[in-house]
Order: sequence, then C-alpha cells, then structure tokens
Amino acid sequence: MDSSIQDQVLSAGSFNYSPLLGIVTGVTFALATIFVVLRIISRIHIARHFAADDWLIVISWALALGFNVVCWVALGQGFGSAPAVASHVKALPGDLFAFAILYVRI
Repeated sequence: MDSSIQDQVLSAGSFNYSPLLGIVTGVTFALATIFVVLRIISRIHIARHFAADDWLIVISWALALGFNVVCWVALGQGFGSAPAVASHVKALPGDLFAFAILYVRI
C-alpha cells in the first residue's frame, strides 16, 4: 500500500467500512443463493437425480448462511469501523496496514 494512502487514512481520523461490507456480503450471498436454487431446480426437474455433490453444495450454502449471519451481527457491533487509527499503525508494512484497517478495531 502506498504511504500516501496510509497518510490520508491516518489524517482522516476515523472511517467506517460497515455499510460497504454489508452490501458486499449481502450481494455475494444473494448471488450464491440464486445459483444454488437454480442448480437444485435443474437437478430435480431436468436430471431427476440429486447426488452427493448436490448435498455438499446445500451444506456449503448453509455454512455460508451462518457465516453471513455472523458477519451481519458483527457489522452491527462495529466491525469495519474504527474511531481513530493509532499513530503506531504508520510504521506497519503495507499488507499489515491493510489488515489493520479492514479487520482490526483499534
């Protein structure tokens, strides 16, 4: 990450990615749901055979549902936002800085 971007974020004082994270999570899960439903419909009505891989897709979708619920609850509790970035974050390398901004509530 460019140090000028780090300086801009640090000078901004606070940031809130919660709405963006909520939108991305919701749209991604909605698309996944559409494709899983279409696959189930096609397997039942066209192929007339529901195999083990279809069950694994349904199980994976259920796990994704649980993950999304946890994400939405975390977003409501402040995940994705921070009141102020500490000055010691400036010393972090670019990848760690991005991690601190996106995932660590400081």
